[in-house]
Amino acid sequence: VIKQVLDILKESKMDSKYLELEITESIAMKETGYVIEILNAFKEMGIDISIDDFGTEYSCLKYLKQLPVDRIKIAMPFIQGIDVSVKDEAIAKAIIVLAKSMKLRVIAEGVETASQLSFLSGNMCEEVQGYYYYKPLPVKEIEELLRNGH
Repeated sequence: VIKQVLDILKESKMDSKYLELEITESIAMKETGYVIEILNAFKEMGIDISIDDFGTEYSCLKYLKQLPVDRIKIAMPFIQGIDVSVKDEAIAKAIIVLAKSMKLRVIAEGVETASQLSFLSGNMCEEVQGYYYYKPLPVKEIEELLRNGH
């Protein structure tokens, strides 16, 4: 996989600092020795690494401190629970605090409402993704949005 990524970067002439690879929490927590080795190789190439769907699978903090990651992505079920479940809100807050304390960026997945966005910004989560802003769009429509300053 390392060679494949190198080949793609070379072919596309893209600087590796613009690439972020996501690894699911379940993969990150399995075979950690091998995963850490691969992730370290990516980090040496200047690629950012994020853990996707954090909190839904194995969430072993022992491994989190060993993984060379830059970002934790809070899983959508916790975001969807904002304004619905105090437990989901507590988990979202805890993940944000954990990430910030470890000097990691944090992004919330699945933000769909102004209330969710307000809760997250109020708890220092500066990055979100979800339908609140836009549903997935074809490349042409994204390019048009960017051209128009959105």
